[in-house]
Amino acid sequence: MRIKPLPRTPRIPNEVDDAGAFIKALHNIFVDISATVNAMLDDLQEDDWVALTPLNSWNGYGAGYAPAGCIMDAGGFVHLRGAVKGGSGAICTLPTNYRPAFTVAAIGMSDAPCKVSIATDGSVTTTGNNTFVSLDGIIFKAAT
Repeated sequence: MRIKPLPRTPRIPNEVDDAGAFIKALHNIFVDISATVNAMLDDLQEDDWVALTPLNSWNGYGAGYAPAGCIMDAGGFVHLRGAVKGGSGAICTLPTNYRPAFTVAAIGMSDAPCKVSIATDGSVTTTGNNTFVSLDGIIFKAAT
């Protein structure tokens, strides 16, 4: 899939008197960004998700929640999903091509928002309790 590149320097009028042109330029930028993101998401298929094997007594939460998994979109962003329970230490390890260049600190959900860390070695850990941890909505750029 070929994704239309976004302009590096958006054409935004410098003069305050041209507020209409400024708003139109911003609108066009947002339309381009939205189209790019939608094109990347349209290419993601259910079969493309990679199952993540729980470690250290972590298990899938069940109850209708997705199992732990990851997928990479056309832009090289990794998306996590799923809910786990019952373990301690690393929840799982991401495949090599799905790992970040730097440690990522993301917001997950436990009984309250919690920190989910994704290390460069692919280990996924949390500060949340072990009765329920959701990975849904965590997105970061892969190193490769």
